[in-house]
Amino acid sequence: MRTTIATLVLLGLAAGVPAAAQNTQPLLSPPDSVKGFVGGASIRIEYGRPSRRGRLIFGRENGSPRPLVPYDRVWRTGANFATRFTTAADLTVGGQAIPAGTYTLWTLPGEKGWKLIFNKQTKAPCETASACADPKRANLWGTDYSADSDLVRIDMQVAAIPQPVEQLAITLEPQGDTTVLAVAWETTRAFVTLARK
Repeated sequence: MRTTIATLVLLGLAAGVPAAAQNTQPLLSPPDSVKGFVGGASIRIEYGRPSRRGRLIFGRENGSPRPLVPYDRVWRTGANFATRFTTAADLTVGGQAIPAGTYTLWTLPGEKGWKLIFNKQTKAPCETASACADPKRANLWGTDYSADSDLVRIDMQVAAIPQPVEQLAITLEPQGDTTVLAVAWETTRAFVTLARK
């Protein structure tokens, strides 16, 4: 007799084992958030945190092994839903104005440099005006990127990390009146400075 996971779950339910207790597998890319301040204004980033799990993360698409995040292709900068960035005040990032509000964050990793992308699309695509107006419309999924909705693309500084980072980490690091937004994974750290406008 062939036993499947579905069969085991049904057997567990029949035996009275609570559903929550049956799923003991940790999420592969758990959701996380980071909060900070820029010049007294609050900022928040919400993202999924994938792990390396032995994979090559950044590299050339035609290389071997094949990288999870190929150079020169827009990346969701996390996992699952698109990474969300919310600021309570107008900011300046890399000389570009970011008005107060919520955006999705994307990156364009490259062998010679990275770009940070602030995108105005935060909700799932919709086909009708009434669907677009629905306040319960789902957040944007991380594969639904649309360059037409880009607000700005900003050059990031990039540095090598001596000790590999297993799980993607996005941090907000205060530096006086500014804050550094950093993305670290594998042996790469890309970062940019945020300032209040």
